[in-house]
Amino acid sequence: MSPDPFGNLKDWGPVLEHICELTDNGKLSECQPGLTRILAFQGNWRLREETLKRIGFIQNPSNELICQVMNMIADAKFIMK
Repeated sequence: MSPDPFGNLKDWGPVLEHICELTDNGKLSECQPGLTRILAFQGNWRLREETLKRIGFIQNPSNELICQVMNMIADAKFIMK
């Protein structure tokens, strides 16, 4: 499987469906570069939110994925000030 099978994130419906399928099939961890890209994409909050919910199923998250989540937290703190 491609590490980033999500394609165009602006067409978010199919991306969201694919994330759900990967989670259900236990293959979400194989796509961590793509998940990292989704979390960095600020064009759709719903897609980012659903991705955040589902990455909790990943047993061994990559450093890049962890760093992107931390970047989102840091951005949120900056915005809330």
